[in-house]
Amino acid sequence: MTQKLLNKIVPLFFALLIPALGSACTRSSETPRIEGVKDSNSAPKYTAALGGFQTLKGTPYLMAIMTSTGWSREDKLSSYESGSNGGQNHNLVFLDANSLESRRLFNTNDYVITQTDQYTQKVEGKDVTQWLAHRVLKADTDGDKRLDQNDLQTVGISSANGKQYVEVLTGITAIFGLEMVKPGQLVVVYEKDKAKTASIIDLEKRTIIATKPVVDLGAQVK
Repeated sequence: MTQKLLNKIVPLFFALLIPALGSACTRSSETPRIEGVKDSNSAPKYTAALGGFQTLKGTPYLMAIMTSTGWSREDKLSSYESGSNGGQNHNLVFLDANSLESRRLFNTNDYVITQTDQYTQKVEGKDVTQWLAHRVLKADTDGDKRLDQNDLQTVGISSANGKQYVEVLTGITAIFGLEMVKPGQLVVVYEKDKAKTASIIDLEKRTIIATKPVVDLGAQVK
């Protein structure tokens, strides 16, 4: 091969090699995408609105509901339409009318509160709300990317000001009733682990003080 021919081939070789190296370096510097990992700075799952405050009976405390108003991303976890307007209740806000101190029931808005019930006690002859019982969906336990009636529920008790929240029952499939039949004692009938059960909750101590299975309902009842 003559020197003149080499002088033509060598510059051509490097002219083709350098862009290829540059392209390879550019690709290797990119952050790889991992499926299933969400960006911590991504858009919120939904938008929410604060409802109107209402006084809890006989107390200086006001309570309002934080309700979702729309979903910003379809690939995020959705929720059961438990509200009358199609929204979902994600948190409660409490306001002390005397001190104007306010607080949320939960530090996160990722749960769904399907129901909150007030329980009162006589104080100087008047009914005063002492406790709140909350039915909460905390996780997508059936893996369908929704929080709905098919997910396991939690029953938690708080004071009327939203403080001292304690989870008393967890892993609940269905709730058939919560009734205060004695002062400070809440009877809960529920299903857990395919067994229908009745328990008594001491509302002040936030503990279960008695539990018994419900009578066999027959083969026809699931």
